[in-house]
Amino acid sequence: MRLLTSLLLYLLITPAQAGVISIVIDDLGYSETLGQRAINLPAAVTLSVLPDTPHSNSLIYEASANGHEIMLHLPMQASEAAPQEPQTLTLDMGERELKDKLQQLISNHPEIAGVNNHMGSGMTRSDQQMQWLMQSLAERPDLFFLDSRTTAFTVAQKQAGIHNIPNTRRDVFLDNEPDDPEKIRAQLNALINKAKRDGFALAIGHPHPTTLHILEQELPRLESQGIELVPVSEYISRQAHHQAQLTSLHP
Repeated sequence: MRLLTSLLLYLLITPAQAGVISIVIDDLGYSETLGQRAINLPAAVTLSVLPDTPHSNSLIYEASANGHEIMLHLPMQASEAAPQEPQTLTLDMGERELKDKLQQLISNHPEIAGVNNHMGSGMTRSDQQMQWLMQSLAERPDLFFLDSRTTAFTVAQKQAGIHNIPNTRRDVFLDNEPDDPEKIRAQLNALINKAKRDGFALAIGHPHPTTLHILEQELPRLESQGIELVPVSEYISRQAHHQAQLTSLHP
């Protein structure tokens, strides 16, 4: 009887599929051609757009019309010297300036469902800056936060949780080597294997021609592997529900 009960509980808390994944293509906004290719990917792929880039508004409009979930790819200061985007949040900003800038960017793009950091290896390790950012983001309870994890020292997801913002984290970068198709395929396989092992896995990729080509080839094959691709908001909801079930069984 105990074995049967354990089996039933396992079936209750285990996704019906082999695994659930989410894939984000960020850094969108500079290339219209590559942006169009990203939009032509399955609608369950989430697209994250840099603000105030040459094609940000048109890509957001078209991607939303084609059923994609849209995120604001929010530029944040890196820990090393690097070129900054026009709307980068920096460590020398005070509380009011940072919060006002974030609210302005959010209000400029009402289509967005969530936010993830662009770069930010410097800012996302600052509890103070992340506290201010999450306090501001919490004013919009319809938005989620995805920690891109550009540094192992990030506190962004921790602060999102403290402020009750739906959140998750990146597990895999697909294309740290964007011109190597075999390494991109290996990263996609790593994503799938993690989802099969843990139930959930999330990847971030970028609008590089090789990345898009591999996704165009491989995404239609996910279903046959028992993998379900969902937008980030649904991924967060399912992940939270799954964790709540586990917690109820093991308080």
